[in-house]
This record gives sequence, structure tokens and C-alpha cells, in this order.
Amino acid sequence: PAQAAPPAQAAPPHQAAPAQAAPAPASHGDQARPAQAKPAQAKPAQPAQASQVAAPRAPAAPAPPPPLAAAGPEEPSCDAAEVLARRLASWAPLADGEGRRHSLAGADRPVQVPVTRSGLAAAADALLGNIFEHTPAGTRFVVALHAGDGGAVITFADAGPGIADPRRALLAAGADSGLQVARQVAESTGGELRVDRAPLGGTRVQMWLVTD
Repeated sequence: PAQAAPPAQAAPPHQAAPAQAAPAPASHGDQARPAQAKPAQAKPAQPAQASQVAAPRAPAAPAPPPPLAAAGPEEPSCDAAEVLARRLASWAPLADGEGRRHSLAGADRPVQVPVTRSGLAAAADALLGNIFEHTPAGTRFVVALHAGDGGAVITFADAGPGIADPRRALLAAGADSGLQVARQVAESTGGELRVDRAPLGGTRVQMWLVTD
């Protein structure tokens, strides 16, 4: 008997490729322009920071010495040689710093005067302060102590410009001036304060103290 032919196989269905949409033509006014690169903006230069390291400071100039304070009740008299030597030693660093030559004469032996230690020290500081205030740096000065019968004389002399009218300067001295402080100490003993021209060329102030 005749065999039937195998059934024909159906061809696979044709797969259509997805249609791609055609780009719409751009109008003349809508043509895309090429992107322009923006110029890089330069950053402002940062100012250099100051160094944080502090510059070394110049050494401070020596200051006038503090006044001599009384520790308690004082004797009504003192050794003028000892007081003057101690006060001049206290002023020496400032004098050396300003290039001032200075000396103390006549203090090689004790000289008793009827003044408290703090009182005489205050008078010496006042007159030494006047020298530093009223004469230029480098001016020489001398302190001298002379003891005689019934009295003692303490001299402060400098090589500065001097005082035009010493007598008027003494009369016009204020209550808290160096001349007035020294004058009160001298007069407390029955003595006096004298101001004139020094042999060095500047001013000479003498405290005449009565010791009897």
C-alpha cells in the first residue's frame, strides 16, 4: 500500500524588524549649535600668610629702683654713707644702661645724720631722679658726702645743661618735686638746700644737714 507523505512543515513566521522613527528634520532656526566650552576662571591668588613666629623683642630698659620702704619703726638718725651707697647701687643698672658715668665720694666711713633711713633715701632718690629726667643719656654725675664740725653736706652734681636760674627753680619747686623733697629733709635738721652751677658744668644741689 502506498505510504502517505509526511505533512509539510510550516515555515516560521517572518519577524519584522522594529521600525525606527526617522528623525524629524530640524528647521533652519532650530539647528543645534555646537556646545561652546566655558573658559576656566582663574582663582584670585591668596595673599601669603604672615609668619606666626613672633619677632624677638629687644630687652627692656632698666627701670628706676623702687623707693626704700621702712619695715617698721625707724631710728631718728642713720648712717648717710651706708644709705647713699645702697641707693646709688640701686640706680647703677639704669645709669649703666644709659651710658652715664657716676661715682660716690666720701662714703668710706660712717657719717651719722639726724634723718631716718627712709627719709634720706627718699631725698637721694628724688635728686638722682632729677638728674635722669633733666639731662640726656650719657651725662656724667657725682654724689659726694662731706662731714664737718656740726654738720654734713651731701652733694649731687651733673655735667648736664644746668639750670638757667637756680634760685628761681628752688623757689618755684612744687611740693612733690625732687628739690622740694630734698629741701624738706634738709630743713628738718635745721639745715638748708642750695642749688647752683656745678664744676662739671651742669647743676649742683647740696643738702646741708645739721648734726649737732
